[in-house]
Amino acid sequence: MEMIGKSDPYVVVYIRPLFKYKTKVVDNNLNPTWNERFELIAEDKETQSLILEVYHTSTLSPFYAAVYASFLRDML
Repeated sequence: MEMIGKSDPYVVVYIRPLFKYKTKVVDNNLNPTWNERFELIAEDKETQSLILEVYHTSTLSPFYAAVYASFLRDML
């Protein structure tokens, strides 16, 4: 990661904290695209949410950049 300029983001995707998927880090990109496929277990679309947490890697440690959450019932 360079000190000034572009980001090295990745996303953690989950429905339940037990089953998480972490995308690959996209180096030096402020507008990343992830073309990855994965499966998550959903037990109840009425009560469960899809959570997307965006992180930025740095030379010291990753830090939290953003979060998105949506009920599965609103997506299907």
